[in-house]
Amino acid sequence: MKSELLSNLTTDQLKQATKIREQIENLEHELYQVLGCFSTAAVSGETHAKRTMSPMIRARIAASQRARWAERKGLAVVSKPAPRVGGRLSPEVRAKIAESQRARWAERKGLAEPSRPLARAGSRLSPEVRAKIAASQRARWAERKGLAEPLKAVASTGNRLSPEVRAKIAAAARARWARIKASRE
Repeated sequence: MKSELLSNLTTDQLKQATKIREQIENLEHELYQVLGCFSTAAVSGETHAKRTMSPMIRARIAASQRARWAERKGLAVVSKPAPRVGGRLSPEVRAKIAESQRARWAERKGLAEPSRPLARAGSRLSPEVRAKIAASQRARWAERKGLAEPLKAVASTGNRLSPEVRAKIAAAARARWARIKASRE
């Protein structure tokens, strides 16, 4: 729209407009010097978009400021900061959301029923559940690698592998390298 207006002006009108604009800038500069401010927003009254705070946040800020003032003056704290409300889901709501999410994934994957979460004792898995998971993981790994049977569980003597497991791993590594070398040739 501005470009249309400017294209319809004559050169004399454009020269006059630039002259007026220069005069305005000079007057603004003089005004800034008189008032002692250098911000156009301060003189023209422009403001930034206001930030809004919820009443709960304002109450918490005010309460914490009152506590600081009381501490500074050596007085007893008049009021505690407002407790934080919301933001946390109850365990029942979280369980409901998780169940609906499992149902959606089961539907998406085409399963008959959604899988159940692993049974946990506190925040750790029970040894039985861990053994079950490890066995299924070994079976998947063996199937993926094309092994006849899954590897045996590592003996509970630290993190050392049994000689049979080490031999199977070495054989699998040699077979992989043989396939890689054959594909390069």
